[in-house]
Amino acid sequence: MSDFIAISNHDKIIYKVVKLIKDRADKGLQTYGVTMDREDLTPEEWIDHAIEEALDLAIYLTKIKTIMYENNTQNRRVHPFVSAAQAGPLATKQ
Repeated sequence: MSDFIAISNHDKIIYKVVKLIKDRADKGLQTYGVTMDREDLTPEEWIDHAIEEALDLAIYLTKIKTIMYENNTQNRRVHPFVSAAQAGPLATKQ
């Protein structure tokens, strides 16, 4: 496919996202030798892949939230609007 998409609105965030998608697609082609045009997976297998990716995202976000909470409680005063309830289920009793 040779379609070219120009990013003309000068939005840095959109540009970064488009570049990430392109880089990810290039890496997938290099690593696995296939593109998203592949037809060897069933819809259920695509769903399984998506679930695995979503679970990875949940793990990464939980890790980041844990780091943020630990940094807030150990290294600086917690903002007064942040209550124990807002800190979430990862918050530990002090």
